[in-house]
Amino acid sequence: MRVPWRTWSRVAGSLLRFRRVGYLVVFVTSRCNLQCPFCLLSFGFPPRRRELTLAEFGQVARKLGPLVQLSLTGGEPFLREDLTELAGVLLDRTRAPYVSVPTNGWFTGRITAFVRNVLPRFPHSSFRLVVSIDALGEEHDRLRGRPGAFQRALETSRALMDLRQGHPNLVVDANAIFHDLNQDRLKETLETLHRTLPFDNLSVTWARGRPSDRSPDSLAKYQALLGSLNRLRGPRGKRALSAVWRAVGQLTREGVVHVLSKGRPAAPCVAGRNLVVLREDGEVLPCEMLDRSLGNLLDHDGDLASLLDSPRARDLIRWIRESGCACTYECAISAGVVWNPLRWPAVLRLVGRAS
Repeated sequence: MRVPWRTWSRVAGSLLRFRRVGYLVVFVTSRCNLQCPFCLLSFGFPPRRRELTLAEFGQVARKLGPLVQLSLTGGEPFLREDLTELAGVLLDRTRAPYVSVPTNGWFTGRITAFVRNVLPRFPHSSFRLVVSIDALGEEHDRLRGRPGAFQRALETSRALMDLRQGHPNLVVDANAIFHDLNQDRLKETLETLHRTLPFDNLSVTWARGRPSDRSPDSLAKYQALLGSLNRLRGPRGKRALSAVWRAVGQLTREGVVHVLSKGRPAAPCVAGRNLVVLREDGEVLPCEMLDRSLGNLLDHDGDLASLLDSPRARDLIRWIRESGCACTYECAISAGVVWNPLRWPAVLRLVGRAS
C-alpha cells in the first residue's frame, strides 16, 4: 500500500515526539451483545456508561495531533450506529495511517457498510478489521455466551474477505483470546482457521479480564502457541511497513512472556505518554489494565494535551514510569517498542531475518 510522503512526515514527527500521544485507543461504547466471562468489561467495570456524542467526539478530534495508530474498540464497536461518522470525524483530523477495529462479527451488514463507506474516504489509512474467534463451532458460542456467534463470525470474515479486492487498504485478521477455558484446544482452532479461511494474520491475546492462570504449565502452552503462530503466518501484509509491524508484534508477544515469567516489563512502559485510552464517557486512562483515570476530556474542553499536562495526570504518569508498572496489555507493550529507540535495533534484526 502506497503512503504519501506527507503521511510519513507526520508519522516520523509523532515517533520523534517521545512525550506526545501517537497511539489512541477509543472505547466508543462499553455495550456488547455477547456475554464473555473472560472480557475485561466483566470485571469491575459498569456494563454501560454515558457515551460521548458525535459532536463531543468532534470537539475532541479538533484538538488531537497526528496519530500513528487509532483503535476503535468496545464493547462491540458496531453497536454504535454512528460508528461510520465517528470514525470519519476522528480521521479527518488525525489522518492516522493505521486503524484497527476489533469486532465479534455479529453485525455483518453494519461492518461491511462501514468498510464501503469509510475506507474509500481515507485511502492512505490501512484499516485492520479483527474478528474475534476463540474456538470452533458450538464451543465458541458457549465461550461467547450466545448461540450463533461462531456462524456470524465466519459470515462476517468471508464478507470482509470478499471486500478486500475492491479495498486495497483493508486487512482482515482473526484474533483469539488465550485463557484457561480454551487454551488446550486453541492450537487446533488456529490451524483450522489457517487451513479454511484466507485471513491476512492470526493472533492471540492473553486474557485481560478473567483472572489469568499464570502457572508454568499455562505459560508453556502460551509460548508453544506463539511458536505455532509463526508457522501459520499469512501472506506478506499489504500494509505499509508490514515487515516492521510484524517484528513489533513478535517483540510484543515476547514482552507478554517476559511480564508473565519475570513480573516486570521488558522495557519501560509508555502508557499515559505515547499511548492513552479514551473511554466512552470521556475519561482518559493510561491503559486498559490500570483503572486509574488521568482526567476527563470534557473538563478540559476536549483538549488531550491540556489534560495530560494537569498535575493529576503528570503524577500518575510519573508513578507508572518509576514503579516499573507491568501488565500484559499488548497495545502498551507494542507502544513501548515503537516509541523506545533502544528497541529499534531488535525490530530491524527481525525485519532482516524475515527478508
